[in-house]
Formats: sequence, C-alpha cells, structure tokens
Amino acid sequence: MHFQVDIIPTIFDLLDESKKDTIFVEKSIFLNNIGGYVLKLQPYEKQIGIVNLPFKYRYSLKTNKEYVYNLEADPLENDSIISTLGINELREFREQVEGFYEI
Repeated sequence: MHFQVDIIPTIFDLLDESKKDTIFVEKSIFLNNIGGYVLKLQPYEKQIGIVNLPFKYRYSLKTNKEYVYNLEADPLENDSIISTLGINELREFREQVEGFYEI
C-alpha cells in the first residue's frame, strides 16, 4: 500500500534525479525500503496521526479521542482496534506524535 507521500520521491526516482537538500517523508515505490513512521495531518478535522504500516494511530483534537486502525485488515478505517493494544504499543504511537511536535 502506498500513499500520496510516495509520489514526489517516485517521480524523482523515475527521472533519475537526486536532491541532496530535499527530505522526503517516504521513498520511491520502486525501492524496497518502505517503512518507518509517517506523520499525517488533517487540519480541517483537527487530527494528527502516525502511520507505521500496517497500523495508523489518529488523535482528534476536536473530540480528544484516540483511534488505531489496522490498514491491511481495515483500509477504510471503520473499526478502531485501540482497545486491543498494550500500553507500550499505545505509548509508542503517542511518543512519535510528541516527537513531531518537538521538531
């Protein structure tokens, strides 16, 4: 599964261009090193999220609620699995979001 953040790096890869002064969130879809956390912001809904495939963590500033989805099993994000996570797994998602705020 690839996201919009993969488009620009993929175009640069196809053009055989490398930009040393540019930092992309993700990688070309032709590379075999997809992974890591990706920050997702939805300012119109006041939500911040982290994707670490296959999981997506989402925090709503409007409702002060958290959600976690397994994007492979539930790509439309219909059923949050947050109640099935251990405290350490949930803490890791929260720390990743806090880390982006510190940048």
